[in-house]
Amino acid sequence: MKRYPLPRKGDDFGYVILCDGVYPAGAAALEALASGGVVCCDGAADKYVAHGGIPAAIVGDCDSVSRELQARYKEILHTDKEQQTNDQTKAVRLCLGRGAKRITIVGATGGREDHVLGNISLLAEYMN
Repeated sequence: MKRYPLPRKGDDFGYVILCDGVYPAGAAALEALASGGVVCCDGAADKYVAHGGIPAAIVGDCDSVSRELQARYKEILHTDKEQQTNDQTKAVRLCLGRGAKRITIVGATGGREDHVLGNISLLAEYMN
């Protein structure tokens, strides 16, 4: 079985996906967010911008991201209304489409329990 260690400070984070759970507070997660090139899942873009970040892309069905950010970042907004998967998976697909070899996902827990369970269960699908 392959091992997928948790990110640590100083790691190469690759593409960083910020989900719309509880905003990260750990040192490694904050370093990942500061590394640039952050792909935000829908409403996570509002949190990221409020913390001083500038998203590289915003992905999702756009039901949670503010109208202001939709207008401000329309050139990097990747709207996908398909409801058979979640915004995290849509962000992973975008990163893979851009040639990602390593993806770090942060902010995928907290908030609604059904979202937390869904995000965690999808990790097994992403391993391949």
